[in-house]
Amino acid sequence: MLGILYHPIDRDDFLHCLSPCVFTDLPGLPPAELLKPGGYKPFFDDLLTQEDALHTIKVMFEDELKKNVNLQRVSAPMFLTKNSGFNDNLNGVERPATFAPRDFQDIKLEVPFSLAKWKRWALHYYKCPAGKGLVTDMRGLRCDDDVDFTHSLYVDQWDWEKAIGPDDRNMEYLQTTVKGIYKAVYDTEQEVAKKFGITPLLPEEIKFFSSDEMLKEYPDLTPKERENVLCEKHGAVFLMGIGGFKEDGVTLRHDGRAPDYDDWTTERPDGGFGLNGDLLVWNPILKCSFELSSMGIRVSPEVRHATIKSRLWTDLPLQCLLATYVLPFTCSWEVSADAQQVLLKQLDIMKVPERKDFVWHKMCLDGTIPQTIGGGIGQSRLCQYMLRCAHIGEVQHGWYDPKEVSALKAAGIRLLGLGEFE
Repeated sequence: MLGILYHPIDRDDFLHCLSPCVFTDLPGLPPAELLKPGGYKPFFDDLLTQEDALHTIKVMFEDELKKNVNLQRVSAPMFLTKNSGFNDNLNGVERPATFAPRDFQDIKLEVPFSLAKWKRWALHYYKCPAGKGLVTDMRGLRCDDDVDFTHSLYVDQWDWEKAIGPDDRNMEYLQTTVKGIYKAVYDTEQEVAKKFGITPLLPEEIKFFSSDEMLKEYPDLTPKERENVLCEKHGAVFLMGIGGFKEDGVTLRHDGRAPDYDDWTTERPDGGFGLNGDLLVWNPILKCSFELSSMGIRVSPEVRHATIKSRLWTDLPLQCLLATYVLPFTCSWEVSADAQQVLLKQLDIMKVPERKDFVWHKMCLDGTIPQTIGGGIGQSRLCQYMLRCAHIGEVQHGWYDPKEVSALKAAGIRLLGLGEFE
């Protein structure tokens, strides 16, 4: 009955009669080659088997991630107060989904874009020592995201954060952490391939590059084209230095990044800038680079020393003591002015200096929140890649342009659940 209702003409006849400009007018569709007859066939015919594969990926990857990066799973909020400043601001222009409790109309609650800032506070709340971290099963909404074959209004990701010491704020620590995350990705693909008969494609090792060197080597290419060059050649790369502008102060160096979580201004030993980056792989179905994770060492004041005053001791200096260790005491933290400048500088660059007065930013600037490294790893993105899907709607319930839904159905691309309805 559904076939009669939604496919009034033969699929191949429909696709052959489409003008090429039809796909141009629908930018959210996968590459046109996949929409042609025989261009794409979902790996799974049975939806329950596909659900088993989705479950396998999510359970195994999370277990491997926790083991490799030393993380503990914790609960996560579905909304945050606007005035707290705890919501991730992404590029600073996106609208959060906002609502007010029925009996408190003056209170504004926001569905998070991500938990980038909340996680750092959570490390303090859960008393995590340096070297230990948290991971959440984060669900959110991004109303202003480009809805296409790799982006959705609905966000599901492993949001993770790990406490580090002042000496860990360097490129070597960043790369070691990336290798641990990538090993979890690689090992998960190997297991999924074995269980469901999917050919594994990822290389065993990930390669590291910087946006600065790629900009010099390929000045005439777009950021996406530079990513494609790297990923097609190496299979899996970590591109360091995301955020900030070129020397003209107007054009993005590579891609946008919020000023108050990743550190994208600190100079690295290789001459580039930024202690953050994106984990990218080559997608064999879409024939392009494919982002699985965005992460980095966070903007955070360095703690020179803490002076602890308690009922038993006075004036006891301890080097690099985490705030989470000293909750029974009243602490006075001396914060490095140079380290403060990372956050304040990035706020100034993005023309939002007023954020320094938010609760979260004050906690960061006065040293209450520990120094951290963290990021987000897309659950649906990872599943889309590992199950060789042409559209993210094949692995998550979402909403998409009704015209695109019709074209996807005609091409045999089956969206999950209610996503198939226009």
